[in-house]
Amino acid sequence: MGKLTALAGLDSEGLIKAFSDRISGDTSASAAKRKAEEALRRAGQPVLVVMDDLDRLTPDELLPVFKLVRLVGHLPNVYYLISFDEQTLLDVLQRSDLVGNSEARAREFLEKIIQVRLDLPSFRERDAAAMSIRALNTLLDSHGLSTTPGEERRFSDAYFQHLQEGLQTPRAVKRCFGQADATLSSLAGNVDVVDFLIGTFLRTNETGVYRLLGRHRAELTGTSIDPAQ
Repeated sequence: MGKLTALAGLDSEGLIKAFSDRISGDTSASAAKRKAEEALRRAGQPVLVVMDDLDRLTPDELLPVFKLVRLVGHLPNVYYLISFDEQTLLDVLQRSDLVGNSEARAREFLEKIIQVRLDLPSFRERDAAAMSIRALNTLLDSHGLSTTPGEERRFSDAYFQHLQEGLQTPRAVKRCFGQADATLSSLAGNVDVVDFLIGTFLRTNETGVYRLLGRHRAELTGTSIDPAQ
């Protein structure tokens, strides 16, 4: 249309631009926000956005997430549930240019984002022990195995003397017994169950010690041919 009117000696650039703007409508960020607000109000239903494990993000990843939450956090009927380990998140924030090496400033920044705190209590030792027992029973049942009273005592002694400290969170318990479940099927009937569980714990939680076991296997099992052993 511009070329055709130019042939007639008319400058229609402004008219055409105004006409195209009228067709396309307002595409600014504020217009998009207004449309979103209207749609959310019409829907009349709350929207819950769940963000888990924010403490695993790097500073460059974490700050844009918080910025987005702050910018769109006032949309009607939209709520955010943000899950994280506070101390870890504070450490991440202190590595950013925005906060710097100051825990106080990191806390102030976090308080501007979080409106309502819901602090979960620490996982108690008896809860961790109960969860480990359930995970052990599930593991044995799924592989058709059972333990003798002697094996139960051995595992109990190992758990309360050594393993318990490394199995203090639901994630740690699931990770350890998940590893055991993934490898036990090919070994069932060929290994001592208690030794296998202790070895799996070391392979999962104490990789350095586990490598040492392999390196000194002959000495530990009494099969070394070294006269000095």
